[in-house]
Amino acid sequence: MAGNPRLGQGSVIGAAFMLLILMTGFSFYSLHINVTNEYLSIIQEMQQLDLERNQEDIEFSSITFTDLNLLNLTVRNNGPNQAHLIWLGIFDEAANTQNFYPINFFLDPSETVSDIRNDTIPSFEGQERIIQLTTELGNVFRYSYPADDESGWGERYDFVDETSDLYSPSSKGNHSFFSAQKHGPDGICDVIIEASVNKTMIDQESFEDDWPPIGWNENPGDTRWEKEGNEVYDGTYSADFDGHPAGRSGNLDTFDMNCSDADAIYVDFWYRDKGCEGDEFLLQYFNGTAWVNISDLGSTDSEDQWLNYQEKIVDNQFFKSNFKLRWSSINLLNRETAFVDLVTVKKELVPNYELDLEVQWIGVDYSEVNEWLCIYGGEMGSEDLLVDVWNGADWINVFNNLSSGWNSVDVSPYLVSSTFTIRFRGSIETGDVTKDCWEIDATFLHVWAEEG
Repeated sequence: MAGNPRLGQGSVIGAAFMLLILMTGFSFYSLHINVTNEYLSIIQEMQQLDLERNQEDIEFSSITFTDLNLLNLTVRNNGPNQAHLIWLGIFDEAANTQNFYPINFFLDPSETVSDIRNDTIPSFEGQERIIQLTTELGNVFRYSYPADDESGWGERYDFVDETSDLYSPSSKGNHSFFSAQKHGPDGICDVIIEASVNKTMIDQESFEDDWPPIGWNENPGDTRWEKEGNEVYDGTYSADFDGHPAGRSGNLDTFDMNCSDADAIYVDFWYRDKGCEGDEFLLQYFNGTAWVNISDLGSTDSEDQWLNYQEKIVDNQFFKSNFKLRWSSINLLNRETAFVDLVTVKKELVPNYELDLEVQWIGVDYSEVNEWLCIYGGEMGSEDLLVDVWNGADWINVFNNLSSGWNSVDVSPYLVSSTFTIRFRGSIETGDVTKDCWEIDATFLHVWAEEG
C-alpha cells in the first residue's frame, strides 16, 4: 500500500521550517555575539583612551618672546605617552577676549620642546594673559603670564634644545643620542665621541664662477674644455669638452693638492658621456712625476645620463705634495661630448682625533638674577673634556675638565639673549692618536629670580 504523499510533503515542509527556525536562531546568536564583541571592543578602546587622557601631563617651563617679538613656549611632557598639542589659546581677562590658534606639536615622554607657537599671535610681552594648550585627547593645560610665585616658574630648569654648528671651527665628532641631554639625570646618556677629521681640498666645484676655476688648468689652452649650461648636474654650469671639429683633444687639470700627509684621498664627481668611445674620455691622477690612467669614463654603456664617480685612494704613490686630477678627452669626433660637474676631493689625515660639538638653547629666559649652566656627566674619557660658552664674539672656557656627576657654573655674564650656545671640546687637538668618548646625562640652565 502506497504511503500518503501529503504526509511526506508535510514532513519535508516541517523539517524545512524547523531548519529555518534553527538557522534564524543561529544567525541571531551570531549577530548578538558580533555586536557584543564590537561593544566590548569599543568599551575597551574608550577605557584605554580615558587612561591615556588621564595620564597626560604637560608641564610649562617658560614663556618668552623671540627677537622678532614672536611667542615662544617651552613645555615638557611628563606623561608616559606621546602628546599631540593642537590648539594654543590666549585669554585676555582685562579685555574679556579669547582666541585660539592651531598648532601641531608632538612631544615624546620626558621630552622638552621649545618654540611652540603660532606666528600669527600678536605680541603681548609684559601683559597679563592666560595661556591654554589643548591636546588631541581633549585635555586643556592652563598657565598664567607673567608667571606668579604659585606657578613655580620663578625657578626653572631649561634643558638644551638642539645641536648647532654656527661658530668657528666647524663641528668635529659625533653624538650617540643627543636627546638624552634633554632630560635627567636618569642614567640614559648621550655619548660624545671624537673623530678623525677629513680635510677638504676641492669643495663641490660646479664651475659657476671664473673659468677655469682658480688654480685649475685647461690645456692646450684654447678653451676646448669650457663651462657651458646645456647639460648640468648641479647649479647653472658644468665643464664640457665638445668634439668639434672632429679629432680634437684636451685636458682639464685641478690645482696641486698637498696630500703628502694623507692616509687616504677621497675623490667624488659627476660625469656625463655623450657618444664617447673607449679611450676617448679618461680620468688620470698625478703621482708626482707622471700621469696615471685610472678610469676609462668613455667606455660606459650608460650614455647621456649623469653618473657618479667615487673612489677612496689608498695607493701611497699618490700621497704627494703635488697630487692632482685630470680629465682627458682624446680625439673626440663630431657630436661627441664629455661633461664633468660637482667635483669634491678630500684627504683623510693620519689619525688625529678631535672634538668640537656645539649645543644650543632657543628662547631661553635670560633676565633672571641667577643663571647657572648645569651638566651631569657620566663616565669620562681619559682626555680632559672642556666646555666653552659663546659670548657673542668669542668662546669663553667655563669648565676645563668636566667630571662625572654634577658640574655647575654661573653663566649670567654670557646669557644675554634668548639664544645661548655652548660647545664640548677635547683638551688634546693635535697629535691625538687615541679616540676618546664621554657620557653626558643631562644639560640644562637653572635660572631663578630670588637672591642667594
